[in-house]
Amino acid sequence: MIFVNSMSDLFHELVPLDFIKEVFGVMRAAERHTFQILTKRHERLAELAPSLSWPPNVWMGVSIENRRWVVRADYLRRVPAAVRFISAEPLLGPLDGLDLTGIHWLIVGGESGPRHRPIKPEWVRVLRQQCEREGVAFFFKQWGGLRPQSNGRLLDGREWNAMPLASSATNGRMGRPRDIPDDADEKWVYTEHTAAKHEILHRYLGAWLAILGRGRKGTKWRHKQLVLVDGFAGRGRYIGGEPGSPKIMFERAVEVVEAGLAEHVLIRCAEPNAGNFAHLEEVCDGLRHPQVKIVPTKETFEEIGTRLAEWAEKQHPAVPIFVLVDPYGIRGVRLSLLRRLLAIERLEILLTFMVRDPSRFMKEGNYAEPLTALFGGDAWRECEQAANRPECLLLRFQDVVRSGVARWATPFRVFEDERKTVLYYLVHLTNSDLGMREMKKAMVKKSGDMTFWPVTIRPPDQLELEVAEAPPYPTLQDRLTEMYRGRTLAFLDLLNEDYPHGVWLEPEYRAAIKAMGAADPPRVEIRRQRLTDRGKPATRGLKYEDLISFP
Repeated sequence: MIFVNSMSDLFHELVPLDFIKEVFGVMRAAERHTFQILTKRHERLAELAPSLSWPPNVWMGVSIENRRWVVRADYLRRVPAAVRFISAEPLLGPLDGLDLTGIHWLIVGGESGPRHRPIKPEWVRVLRQQCEREGVAFFFKQWGGLRPQSNGRLLDGREWNAMPLASSATNGRMGRPRDIPDDADEKWVYTEHTAAKHEILHRYLGAWLAILGRGRKGTKWRHKQLVLVDGFAGRGRYIGGEPGSPKIMFERAVEVVEAGLAEHVLIRCAEPNAGNFAHLEEVCDGLRHPQVKIVPTKETFEEIGTRLAEWAEKQHPAVPIFVLVDPYGIRGVRLSLLRRLLAIERLEILLTFMVRDPSRFMKEGNYAEPLTALFGGDAWRECEQAANRPECLLLRFQDVVRSGVARWATPFRVFEDERKTVLYYLVHLTNSDLGMREMKKAMVKKSGDMTFWPVTIRPPDQLELEVAEAPPYPTLQDRLTEMYRGRTLAFLDLLNEDYPHGVWLEPEYRAAIKAMGAADPPRVEIRRQRLTDRGKPATRGLKYEDLISFP
């Protein structure tokens, strides 16, 4: 990979937009090079950014020398560049108030030359620590002095050479994210993406454990044991001490059994990396409860998934199993194993389906093998020329899965940043209609009165329902009228068919259909299937078996 820099400011007020567009066209054509653009004209950059086509080999940065200019980061966040970076060189003071949200790389350096101004180590350390907390690549260039190399570039005894994840070179081209060891600290920084995923896991497991563990009339327990499997358990905790998925599973299971909604829960956690597994063992050793057992094993998802399938296929009656498949990228997950697992009764899977990097770099050779394994063939290649590769990858994966793997493959988007770039989808795979509806409820309903769709990394006070309207939900009514014109189907069948679309949950469907039936003239005909003791159609509430006819 070759980085190309220019010492002029492309976004200077005297540079016309047409010329800038020509420059971007040349950079797009020269895809084997990586171009770094650095500007101090942050306002003009943000103004012109929507008019430009941003190829993945163009990185955009702004200069921030002191606290006066930290506002430039806010403007940079609006730019749809593959990599957004800040050059704090020369660093002339502390950068109080610097927000690194949506920033991928921070370069720090001291001034050089006969009149150089000194840089203080505490300024640099504060920025390094902020990058470590927020998962931003940190590069320390130099201390500066009379000459750039006068005082070297060691900070606390070592060099700091981190590059943004989208930056590594392969075969001399702008390429795939660099390979980071699975046990590197860089992979275990707790991000808002992770927090969103863990919140969803916590909410859904509460419903799943309660529904399947709850006792039926005449029996004490619906199932004596419930099984949770974490196929990529990792360390079990993050470098800041935040709990990982194994502890979230354990704590949720304890809540449910202590509420009397389940009897016993077994949690299996797989992690093949020796460094991560050492941490995982320590975490699991501290998690103990008489009715909840957590067992870590040093093995791959392929290994634990195969053993799980062999065991579950022999269990009669079936044991309910929930499998979390949260790989570090896209490697290690084969469709053939997912197919075998989902053929087991009462087994569900929540899969992290990464699309950002595969969509950007799918033509790189190292993506072919894992994508082919995940798709069970070459269906993913249909997306190589697609205008929206992330969405194409999801749709092709859904097509593959729904053809004999799982009846429902319900996706939920997780955005990378405020530009709504899709980082990955959480795809819920199940053959249970109740499981599908409960997962959607867990996704859409947030604690208290806050709702959100799709999943984003924005703070809770900024989350909002994209279709925000009051009952009886005219947007939903219009959708049902359009989609089901001329059809008659049971209310439950309508829910199961339409649930994967839009933001609405069962109460919204009930309110919308009730209003449609009461309209003048009626927009639907509701035929009650349940009879009262006197043999008349029951009119209280909308039952699953009631028929809905759309004229």
